[in-house]
Amino acid sequence: MIILHFQDTKVKLRMVYLYFYAKQHNYAVIGTSDKSEYSIGLYIKYGDGANDIQILRHLYKTQLKQLARYMGLPPEIINKPHSGDLYANAPHTDKLGMSYEELDMLLLAMDKGYSDEKLVEIVPKKGVDGIKQLKKLPP
Repeated sequence: MIILHFQDTKVKLRMVYLYFYAKQHNYAVIGTSDKSEYSIGLYIKYGDGANDIQILRHLYKTQLKQLARYMGLPPEIINKPHSGDLYANAPHTDKLGMSYEELDMLLLAMDKGYSDEKLVEIVPKKGVDGIKQLKKLPP
């Protein structure tokens, strides 16, 4: 439990620093949460969820990768495992139990109102139930 509190505090302190720096230079803090992570609450409310403007929240993680390729970003950036830079840099996919490709297909299908029978064709029932539960929880 102490590790979870440390992770939460680390993210919030990072945001305090960003706002401190932004205030000194009359900048805005730009959010980096995408639709995939925001939809399931994979952010800290007053940490990486705090910002002045969200420019990526309408795009799924897989769409961001497509955009990055289109913009010509280096593959080492595009293919870097997504992590909150927290405990042992564990990738988010470890926590999710599925890839972002699977998560994005599942979220899109949920948004379109697919039945549970159709959803389990995308990922196993355990994954569907887990993501449904995450969507219900407050950040």
